[in-house]
Amino acid sequence: MTATASVEDVAGGLPVAEFVAEARRRAAENPPPASVERDDEAGASYVTFRATGVARTVQLDTGTLVDVDADGMVIGVELI
Repeated sequence: MTATASVEDVAGGLPVAEFVAEARRRAAENPPPASVERDDEAGASYVTFRATGVARTVQLDTGTLVDVDADGMVIGVELI
């Protein structure tokens, strides 16, 4: 099941620019290895940034879903 939330919900009340800056800072401190999976039949790709549990999925637009962990860090992106 995919829960839809706004970017502001994921940012925990921070302005989006501050949230993005913090996410970039954390990623720079501990860059995760990325992997890409492609499903040609579905016409979708999934980029995994870290192997951890998905706390929620944010739908940015009709073709972009972002999975985040309990700390609000992006762990994967699905592109349809």
